Amino acid sequence: MMIILFMLMMIMLMLMLMMMMMMMLMLVMLMMFMLMMVMLMMFLLLIILLMSMMMLMLMMKFTLTIVMFMMLKLMMMMMLVLMMLMMMMLMLMMLMLFMIMLMLMMLMLMMFILMLMMMVLMLIMMLLMLKVILLMWLLMMMMFM
Repeated sequence: MMIILFMLMMIMLMLMLMMMMMMMLMLVMLMMFMLMMVMLMMFLLLIILLMSMMMLMLMMKFTLTIVMFMMLKLMMMMMLVLMMLMMMMLMLMMLMLFMIMLMLMMLMLMMFILMLMMMVLMLIMMLLMLKVILLMWLLMMMMFM
């Protein structure tokens, strides 16, 4: 009985540790997400700056034809669209990771609950055993009395 209990305790400890790890992972994920966001913002700012520079250059150089101007504009638009797509992809990936983490957490919780149930069962069993032993002992006493 004691051995089984000990084993259960060990398993419980392990589960606790796993939970902790999961939490840590979640935190890391969040941090990464924030970082990505910041980086994306920076990137967007950079693009805007570039665009403004181009515009300025165009303003300066009137020699450039309207066609060139249009081409540049188109290119910029393409760039922006690409950036947006990239952002979307990143976001989706992050979300997926987050979901997986959540799932894992749920699983851990389930395991934990199961372990608790097992513990309770074991305790009940032990109590029953004790009861039986006590009863036996009492009977023996009666017999000898």
